[in-house]
Amino acid sequence: MSRNLNYDMPWPIPEFVGLSVAQALALAAEAEIVLYEADATTPLTGRSEGRVVRQSSPGSRRHRPTRVTVWIAP
Repeated sequence: MSRNLNYDMPWPIPEFVGLSVAQALALAAEAEIVLYEADATTPLTGRSEGRVVRQSSPGSRRHRPTRVTVWIAP
């Protein structure tokens, strides 16, 4: 899995779409981003089933977000 964690550039954030929940959580932890499942008020935890099918980050694209909302499908 290729990824660019060089945050000298403010964008883009890592692409979580298509990853398993475990993979997305590992990448988010490496990038210091907290993942939230849609409509959840607490951070996503190590649920082993499902994949990320969509993602969205709050705010403008000028700053790297520390929180990303993801949608999970079985």
